[in-house]
Amino acid sequence: MYEVLARHNPGFKVLGYTAKYKNIQIEDGWACEWGEHESQFKLSPEAPPTNWEGKGFHVLKRQNDGSWKFAVLIVNQ
Repeated sequence: MYEVLARHNPGFKVLGYTAKYKNIQIEDGWACEWGEHESQFKLSPEAPPTNWEGKGFHVLKRQNDGSWKFAVLIVNQ
C-alpha cells in the first residue's frame, strides 16, 4: 500500500506504523494471522498528517529461501 502511495505522491512519508496481532497460526509452510493496524503518514511535506486504522486477515506462504510472502490480504478499515 505504501509503495503505491509513494509512487503517486513523491513527498510521501510514513510517520508511524503499529501492528497488533491477535492470533498467528503456522502449519506446513503456511501462516494465518489477524490483527489491528494503525499508521500515520503524510502525502507531501506540506500536507497534514493522515491517520489510518484497520483490521486485517493475512495468509502467507513460506518461500524456498525461508522468507514469507503474502498470498492473501483482507483489510477492513
